[in-house]
Amino acid sequence: FVIEASVVSPYYAGGVVSRRFDVRVLATDPWRELSVIVDENATGWEATGYPNRGSAHPLQIRVPVDSPLLDSELSLHWRGDSQTQLGVVVSPALEQPVPVDSVDTVWTLTSDDSSDGRFVLSLVCSKLLLPSPDKPMSLARNRVKVGEVRGANKFPIVDEQESVLLRVQVLHDVTLGDGDPVTNALVDWETPEDDIVRTVTGAGGWASLLYTPKSAGARTVTASVKAHAEASAIEQSFDVTAVATSPWKNQVNIFLDGVEVERNTLGVLCRRGQIHTLRVEPVSGSPWTDKNISLHWRGEAPAIGLQPADLDMPKALVQAGVQWQLASTAESSISSLFDL
Repeated sequence: FVIEASVVSPYYAGGVVSRRFDVRVLATDPWRELSVIVDENATGWEATGYPNRGSAHPLQIRVPVDSPLLDSELSLHWRGDSQTQLGVVVSPALEQPVPVDSVDTVWTLTSDDSSDGRFVLSLVCSKLLLPSPDKPMSLARNRVKVGEVRGANKFPIVDEQESVLLRVQVLHDVTLGDGDPVTNALVDWETPEDDIVRTVTGAGGWASLLYTPKSAGARTVTASVKAHAEASAIEQSFDVTAVATSPWKNQVNIFLDGVEVERNTLGVLCRRGQIHTLRVEPVSGSPWTDKNISLHWRGEAPAIGLQPADLDMPKALVQAGVQWQLASTAESSISSLFDL
């Protein structure tokens, strides 16, 4: 289109000055054709970006080969939590015009690992009247990896409805070494029974599942870890072998402070600051009578302040039973699950 502007002189008859302007009108909004390349995949400009704290985040903007944005200049603009507050350096600098001489134009956001934050980015083009729509950005520990893993430490008994505690730790994925534990990471647990249990990481970056198998045999539980809902999942599998019934079930009875322990419900409940007596008695006619048995921690001794007496010491399983004391002090013990 050509627009002509004319100015008539108020002093001279026939005095007119005219100027023609070439105006290009676009049929569609070129901002809608922008895409951002994330991990080699194209996403829409208005999709939320997830830069990782303590890392360099390339903002790779792609335009179509016939885009009117080619051969123009773009500048990147920021609004929200400040760069200084978040410790982010942008290159090329914000609001600095950058020539668009190819389909890809890249800005790099390099951040400290100091704090989470939210901000929006927009683009201004030298050939367009209006800026682009906003692109929301969420700066956090958005790249994670699996740290420590605690798998099943026993064979759960199906007919006692016994459970195993499965735990996974989520760490910040950094260039060198192990990053700090990440809280509020998403961990979905998929069980062999096709149940999905959704959890988030808490203190120390840990998430856990108390899994109760419904049938005997080898089972696999899978934990899918994500830094945020739109992230790619990292999977960690846990092998669990469940047995139908326990050989102890028909050979002994277990008591805590004189009350028989229901192993298919709560198990042994010890109170901080008290002394409890754990007693094992053989059933009448059991071939285990007079055989040696001993009490052990399952795995490493937990630092919870509980002190079982005579650990690892063989004792004869006499008909009257054999017993151990479980002691703790209120000041030095903590509440925790444990396995003996």
